[in-house]
Order: sequence, then C-alpha cells, then structure tokens
Amino acid sequence: MNYKIAETMNTEAKARNTQFQLTLGDNIYYYGKTFEDLYSGEYLQNDWYMIAGNHDYWGNISAQILYTQVSKRWKYPDYYYTKTFTSPDGATIEFVMVDTMIICGTVEKEGEQPKPFDDKEAEEEEWAWIEEKLANSTADYLVVGGHYPVYSAGFHGPTERLVERMKPLLYQYNVSAYFSGHDHTLQDGEMDYMVTGSATNSLNIRWHKDDVPPGSLKFWNADTVDGGFAAVSVNKELLTFTFISGEGLELYQTTVKPRSL
Repeated sequence: MNYKIAETMNTEAKARNTQFQLTLGDNIYYYGKTFEDLYSGEYLQNDWYMIAGNHDYWGNISAQILYTQVSKRWKYPDYYYTKTFTSPDGATIEFVMVDTMIICGTVEKEGEQPKPFDDKEAEEEEWAWIEEKLANSTADYLVVGGHYPVYSAGFHGPTERLVERMKPLLYQYNVSAYFSGHDHTLQDGEMDYMVTGSATNSLNIRWHKDDVPPGSLKFWNADTVDGGFAAVSVNKELLTFTFISGEGLELYQTTVKPRSL
C-alpha cells in the first residue's frame, strides 16, 4: 500500500474538484481492507468506478460486485458496464468498462500472456457487447477501460489477444483512448493507450520497449518516480490527461480532441 500516493490523490482531488475516481483492476491487492483504509481522504469520498484485474480473479469477483450494495462510493454494478458523464459545458464522455479477464483469460505466472478461460461463450458474449456499445455511442469522448493493456513497454508487455481483437475496434469506432492498468507504470502510447498501474507500487521494468510500435511510446515514468496516477478533465474543446507523481508533480500531459461522428 502507498499511503503517500493516496494522500497526494486526496490533495489533487480537492484542487481539481474531481467528480469521481476510475480504477482499472487489482482492487484488492494483495489482501485485507486496503481500499477503505488507504483511500480515506475527505476528497476521495465520491464515487469510485471499479473493474476487475487478474489479482481480483484470484479472489471473489461476485463479492466485489455485491460490495456495491454496501459501500456508498464503491461502484461495480456488473462484470462489465458503461457510464456516461456530462461536463459543466455540456461535453459528454462515455466509459466502456470491460472485463479483460473474460475476454483474454487470467495470468497464471507473472510476466506471461493471459491463458484463456474455457468459457468461449462468455468471451464472445462480451466481445459482442463491447462492439455494440462502441458502435452505438454518440458521446463526444469515448474511452474503453480495462485491466490488461493493449500495448505496454513494461513487465507484462502487449496483450496479444487485445492487439488482435480490441485494437481494430478502437480504430473502427473512433474511440478516444484506451485506459489500462496491470503494468505498474505510467505510459502513453501511439493511439492514446494510457497505462496507469502504479498507484499502489511502481515496477521499474521496461522489458517490452521493443514490442510496441516504433516511435509510439511517448512517455514512461517507472525509472524516474516511485508511483503515480492520472487526472482527466473534459470540456467541449479537449480531453486532457495528466500523469501525476506520488509527490504531486505533473509529469506529462496530452490532449484528445472530441470525436468526429
């Protein structure tokens, strides 16, 4: 657990008047009441939208979903779901929160590719749901959020299944960005693949830097700071994505224009 990063998140939440938090899996890491104990700051008491990671699948996902009925801020309505928000000036942003374990499998040994589950029907059902949601979205900004990255230069590297099946959908339906965790780094890639997996700890490994498209890695933090997180703001002009260190330093910023529909 990284209490310093949690304190910085609380400070930034106050300064930026954040409306909600978005998590990208490994919610219970590794055990115990880490969520409630760690993110206890006054300005972190609004909604947290959750999705599962591979560490969560070593436990009980159903219990995490049911916890939505207990906690005032834990929002995890189903294995995958959508949520749309509207900015003060009327811009809309839709998050398509996907369960990358169902569509890719889980990791049996750290550093390896996920091994698919035997339930192919559940996998194809989610893929069909993802395509339907992307095809029908009319939001100004459309973001897919999942635990496994499509591309990553870090310890785990690209997720082959997502490169094969998710990447074409992102381009076909003009998705604004893909947010992920899994690798304990902060990264920005070729199509705005944002990897933000270092709020708990940072893993300073870049084993797969040659496995992402040439020239696509725009930012990498793990060898410069000990953990961090991201802040996102939206208006009718831009989506602004900012990586912030555990000490509160703005490390990198990029922007995305509204979708052309």
